[in-house]
Amino acid sequence: MKKLLLIPSVLAVCCLASTAMAQSLFEECQQKKNDIAEMQQQAKQMDAEIANVDLKIRDLERQRQQLVRDKFEKAREKAKLQNRIRLDQKMMDRMCSGLRQCDNLEQRIDALKAHLAPLAEQLRRIRREITERNADTVRLNREVNKIETSYRQLNCDNLVAGQTQQTTIDRCTELFSRWNQSQKDINGLRASVAALRGRYRRVMQKMRIHGVNLARLLAKMRRTCGHSTRLAELENLEKEQTGFSALKRELDQMESSIGRIPRLKIIRPRLKPMLKKKPVLHKMLKPKKNKPGLKTVR
Repeated sequence: MKKLLLIPSVLAVCCLASTAMAQSLFEECQQKKNDIAEMQQQAKQMDAEIANVDLKIRDLERQRQQLVRDKFEKAREKAKLQNRIRLDQKMMDRMCSGLRQCDNLEQRIDALKAHLAPLAEQLRRIRREITERNADTVRLNREVNKIETSYRQLNCDNLVAGQTQQTTIDRCTELFSRWNQSQKDINGLRASVAALRGRYRRVMQKMRIHGVNLARLLAKMRRTCGHSTRLAELENLEKEQTGFSALKRELDQMESSIGRIPRLKIIRPRLKPMLKKKPVLHKMLKPKKNKPGLKTVR
């Protein structure tokens, strides 16, 4: 009886176990199915992404081909441009070859100015001294004219003791002293002008050597570098040299003016003794007879 009762219990347990196992397998299979479906969905998504990548690759390939064509076109344009550059360079070399000399010429201007500057300063100093000597010449000429006028008015070369007033004698003595000093001043002025002329000649001799270079450089600058702002500097140097050359004429005129200063010969005033009056003898003079052949001149 007990054995009979155990058998249904065992069967019930086995049935329950079989049912549980069947349910677990179903769920597992269902899960696998879901997983596979999900992976298939992912695969489809990847196919879409791959297709998108292929599309981009095709776009990039088209871009690459376009870039290659663009590169070829740019290379062709560059070759044309380089050819034009070579032609324009040759033309520019022919047309503007002189302009390249301007830099060298402007450097020569600086060198020339460095040589001329000290000489020009010496000549400017000589010009100032000429002006001063001219003023001395005018002053001495005026002084000597005054002395000469007073000397003649006072009759200083014919002073007579006992007749000429002492003030006149003193005045004549003073005029002689002034005249004597003026002669020393004139001699000193003449020596100063001679020395000035010597200095002028020496400096101008050097200046003329550089003046030749200045003329050549100015001609080249006017011919090839007329646009250069340095051209005005050379023209100013040329004008200054012309002015320095005119100093010779000023020296000549000044020496001539010194030579025209009155050279009145004045001696130290001396009193002549007063002449005594002699009695005048009145004689009857008979008229002389004219010789034959002579006429009387009335």
